[in-house]
Amino acid sequence: MKICVICGTKPMEIKFAKIISIIFQPLMMPLLTLLILFNSNTYIAFSISSEAKIAIYIMFITFTVVLPTLIFLTLIKRGIISSLEMPEASERRIPFLVSIILYFALYYLLRKLALPGIVYLLLLGTILSIVICFFITMIWKISIHMIAVGGVIGSLLGLSIRLGADFILPIYLVVLLAGFVGYARLKLYAHTPAQVYSGFVVGTALMAGIVFFV
Repeated sequence: MKICVICGTKPMEIKFAKIISIIFQPLMMPLLTLLILFNSNTYIAFSISSEAKIAIYIMFITFTVVLPTLIFLTLIKRGIISSLEMPEASERRIPFLVSIILYFALYYLLRKLALPGIVYLLLLGTILSIVICFFITMIWKISIHMIAVGGVIGSLLGLSIRLGADFILPIYLVVLLAGFVGYARLKLYAHTPAQVYSGFVVGTALMAGIVFFV
C-alpha cells in the first residue's frame, strides 16, 4: 500500500480520519448530548412529550447545525475563512461569534417552553464553552473537536451524579468516540497532542462542573 509522501500516513488512514472529523464535528455534539438525555431513564425524558422532543430536536438542528453550516459556507465563499476546518486560529473568531449568537437565539426560543431547568443549563454551558474557546483562540489553536466531545462526556458525568442516573454505557461509548476523534485530529495534523488533550480536558471539566455544581 502506498504511503502519503506529505504526511507519512497511509491514504486509507487519512480518509478514515477525515470521515471521523466530518461526521463527529463540534456542531453535532450538543445534539448528541440531547439525544442521550431525552432517551435516558430519567424524569427529564419522561416529563417531555414526544411531540415536544421532536420540536426541540428540530430547533437544535436548525440553530446548531443547519444555520451555522450555511453561514460558514457563506464565509468561505467570501474568503473570510478558507474551509470548514478553519485551519488557522484567526479564522475561528467570526464563526465563534456567529455560534454564540445562534445559541443565545436558541436559548431565548426554548425559554418559551416549560422544559426542565437542566436542559437550559446544558445550553448555557455550551454557550460558555464557545465563549471560552473564543478567548483561547486569540492566543492558541485549541482543538474544538475535543472540547465538544469532552463536553458530552462532562455533561453525562455531571448528569449521572446530579440525577442519580445510569449513564455508564453512553459515557463509555463517547469516551471511545473521543479516542477516535483525537486520533483523527492528530492523523490529519490539524492539532498537536497538547491541543488535543487540553481541548478534551477543558470540555470535560467545564461541562461536568457546570452540570454538577450550578
